[in-house]
Amino acid sequence: MRAIIIASGDIEDERWLKNYIQPGDVVICADGGYNHLVQIGCMPDVIIGDMDSIREKYRADCQHLVHPRKKDETDAQLALDYAIENGFHDIKFLGALGGSRIEHALANVFMLQYAAVHGVEMAIETPVSTITLHRGTTTAILQGRKGDYLSLIPIGGDATGITTQNLEYPLHEGTLYFGVPMGISNILLEDTCSIELQKGILLAILTKADEVDEG
Repeated sequence: MRAIIIASGDIEDERWLKNYIQPGDVVICADGGYNHLVQIGCMPDVIIGDMDSIREKYRADCQHLVHPRKKDETDAQLALDYAIENGFHDIKFLGALGGSRIEHALANVFMLQYAAVHGVEMAIETPVSTITLHRGTTTAILQGRKGDYLSLIPIGGDATGITTQNLEYPLHEGTLYFGVPMGISNILLEDTCSIELQKGILLAILTKADEVDEG
């Protein structure tokens, strides 16, 4: 089984959300993420948070874990902790980006590192992009479509010993420097590509080419 965490960030394509959730998924709403499910007529397995962003009262038969508004954790982190504590190792994070609170979007992206430290594979998913985190030493295979864009962004310092395959601009034991956007908008030459990393932390952002407005 996989866990799907839904936060209150932007999910503009409700049809995509409805199709993304599959039978057997455990759906965890981080507070206002419940609003997205209401729009598509679905119910979560659990709602977690201080409940200050829910526009419609949640049903009594839906499990809800209420936390005080004055707390150290964000609602999204509480949802991730719940998934980790309940043994999920495949976690998809939706509604993590967008909205007016850029600090929440950044914090949600950096929670990929929190998940990795706890031995959990987590990806941030949008209708357009998938964001994953990779730590050295590792080799990752990414699945997309020929012509899609891949951006590699080092965080927390430089990433070294990077070797890629099936990308238009390949690296062979190369280095991407923290704060220097050299790894943006590479192009897949096949439906899959690989990234080998020796040291550091990389964010990999795979973006569907047919969803990007070049204008």
